[in-house]
Amino acid sequence: IPNAQNEGIATALNQIALAGKGDGYSWMLTLDQDSECPPDFCSTLSQFFSMNSRIAIVAPVIQDRDRGIIGHKPAGTYGEVEHASHLAHALVSLLGKKSEFDEKLFIDSVDFDFCYRIRKTGYVIIQTREAVLEHSIGEVKKNKLLGIPYSEHSAFRYYYISKNNIYYPLKNRLYLHA
Repeated sequence: IPNAQNEGIATALNQIALAGKGDGYSWMLTLDQDSECPPDFCSTLSQFFSMNSRIAIVAPVIQDRDRGIIGHKPAGTYGEVEHASHLAHALVSLLGKKSEFDEKLFIDSVDFDFCYRIRKTGYVIIQTREAVLEHSIGEVKKNKLLGIPYSEHSAFRYYYISKNNIYYPLKNRLYLHA
């Protein structure tokens, strides 16, 4: 699906979902350019959709090449989670759910917002240990300050992280309560 310019991950995901629904597909696999799927990745994830019609997303455990396991890690073989850690690595059902990806987010927090809204409509998100995906988080520059390691994103990325850390909670009325 060609775009003349970068319209953001949310727009691309919406375009893919719409095309998939139109072609009669039941789910879509979302991946980053640097993800490495193990053999039988899709069949391992897709088997969970037959367990419960309320499952909207099935996600693997994410193994970051530099940091180890990131995000959730279910205690058993699989478990319900609040959001798919890095939705760019998940099997997303195209049947029944009424949510779309919020294109105002462009990048960052797209996954948190989508997962939050999916759960609000009564659907669930499953993560399984049966599938582990190798990945590297963004283009991060590693530095040290007084011997303590830290990571730096680009200014472009910090802009969207900051903007969306305000927009997403306000949009969904996720206020801190004292």
